[in-house]
Amino acid sequence: EHVEVAAEIVARASAVLDIDAPQALLAAVLDHLNFSVQRTRAGETMDFPLRWEVQQVYPNEVAAGQGAVELIHSRLGIQLQTEEASAFALHFVASQMAKPDISRVVQMTQTISGMFTILETAWQVPIDQNSMTAGRFVTHLRYLFKRMQTHKQLDGSSTEVLAVLGTSNAAVMSASREVAKRLEMDLRDRLSPDEAAY
Repeated sequence: EHVEVAAEIVARASAVLDIDAPQALLAAVLDHLNFSVQRTRAGETMDFPLRWEVQQVYPNEVAAGQGAVELIHSRLGIQLQTEEASAFALHFVASQMAKPDISRVVQMTQTISGMFTILETAWQVPIDQNSMTAGRFVTHLRYLFKRMQTHKQLDGSSTEVLAVLGTSNAAVMSASREVAKRLEMDLRDRLSPDEAAY
């Protein structure tokens, strides 16, 4: 029964998300489903420290995770913690990456959250992380993570762009350097000038 529910969760998530290997995702979802059902039946609760960040950074995956929690309730009669939606979302995000690994997703989530902190500090303004602009920035960072993992960063001729940005908007370049430093530190890899400019 759990296998059938897990398969349906994966099928539904794959229909709305960019998931490359749904069969690989099935094992992770089934494993998570089994443990979450066991915890719920035993009356145990779980702390999800990245829940807010996951909801901000991956709203589509969290929506699919909420669908998973609802499906488990309707099919198995088990009401999981609502926070489990974020946990399922992390599995969906991991499956979208070049090298699926939940620890990499946690790191990516913390790094992206840190990017907003850097920018808010640099410009002394709060950033609406639900805005379309923030959503585009997060999407760019997610694809950047993929490119960095597969060593396929943008690497053309950014000299002119960097020169124009450097003279026309020093604050933007300064923020870009801070973001680049954080990325390089967290991912232990160099960021190409093109990626920094973009």
